[in-house]
Amino acid sequence: MSIVDAIVDTHHGELRICSAGVHQRFHPRFDMPCEHYPHGTTVTVLLPAARR
Repeated sequence: MSIVDAIVDTHHGELRICSAGVHQRFHPRFDMPCEHYPHGTTVTVLLPAARR
């Protein structure tokens, strides 16, 4: 997971790991709510849109 976090951070993104109602955000950059099932674990990668 540390490799994923390094790649996401390099691209100015945000890594989220949500499990059993507990939300962990690494390098918070986006003001978006978490949307996932209330049980289990969800890993989300958010990346900024490409510039044209």
